[in-house]
Amino acid sequence: MKRLRRNNKSASRTIGSVFSLKITIYIKRGKE
Repeated sequence: MKRLRRNNKSASRTIGSVFSLKITIYIKRGKE
């Protein structure tokens, strides 16, 4: 992940949104 972030700053946005989405799903799963 560090490599992608360093190579593509624009990709950082996509990775960030996907990461936050995974966190949201993870939290929802944990609560249930």
